[in-house]
Amino acid sequence: MGLADMLFELGIPYSSDEGRRWMEKVMEFVNYYSKEQSVERAVERGKFPTYNKSFYPEGKLPIKGFEDKKSWNLDWEDLVKKIKKHGLRNAFTTVVAPTGSISMIAGTSSGIEPVFSLVYEKKVTVGTFYYVDPVFEKTMEREGLFDDYLIKDVSKNEGSIQNIRYIPEKWKKVFVTSMDISAEDHVKALASVQKWTDSSVSKTINFPEDATVEDMKKAYLLAHALGCKGLTVYRYKSIKGVYVAGLEEEKKEETKLTSLKDVKAKGPTIYKEAGSFSPEKEEELQQEEGIEKCPVCGSPLVNMEGCKKCPVCGWSVCEL
Repeated sequence: MGLADMLFELGIPYSSDEGRRWMEKVMEFVNYYSKEQSVERAVERGKFPTYNKSFYPEGKLPIKGFEDKKSWNLDWEDLVKKIKKHGLRNAFTTVVAPTGSISMIAGTSSGIEPVFSLVYEKKVTVGTFYYVDPVFEKTMEREGLFDDYLIKDVSKNEGSIQNIRYIPEKWKKVFVTSMDISAEDHVKALASVQKWTDSSVSKTINFPEDATVEDMKKAYLLAHALGCKGLTVYRYKSIKGVYVAGLEEEKKEETKLTSLKDVKAKGPTIYKEAGSFSPEKEEELQQEEGIEKCPVCGSPLVNMEGCKKCPVCGWSVCEL
């Protein structure tokens, strides 16, 4: 998790050659040291049951990057010697799973995915809230560009800053979202991570609304050519209920947002839209529905997915 946020912090575009080199380097590091730890576990607890029937005793590894010695940043030959001598406790040590829910709990970007939206709007029973990517917010504050208008403008532009005129081009290159990136660059990012991953990688290849079957075919063939073990494709607006916002004229609507930021919390800052609900309405909801206050941020709890949850900070009765 957190790959997109890491690249934001480094000021490196996700869809650039430099960005993909960083993806490779990170995954090589993770795979190498996970294998080292697996060797140590094998010394302590024994090899995995079918080790002798695997290709590990032959000095082979289930990663494409191992075959490309020119790209090595670590001593893989030394690691292979350790594996031959002591074996491995785990048949595989790396996989990239989908992490939509737990990345929200961790307060970071999901898996190896680019950020889907820099700002997104959430309307619930008790009001309207805006969730803002923390690295984007920090950078825009430093540049003197962060205000209520920016939050609203990004939300209206489907979470992207590419069509907002007052954002400098250098930041438009860095703060790209899923829909700002071409399908080809999505596949290349997947391949960069797959190169140093034992098992398959969870990664969505995002397509625009007008994508064709031929576009999908090209993506699958490119993924196969680059050594990917699987992929998921998604054509924008092909599923009802996915967040969609229309483009509107910038810096026109007067608005006032209130920050609900918890200095101890990680992840997106949450802003409440002023006037989206009144204290009287809040009290009425509590009386009618028996809603309790969130012990973390004090917001009313709402019934979501069979459990009482806080629509602001995510605290849940079911997670106690």
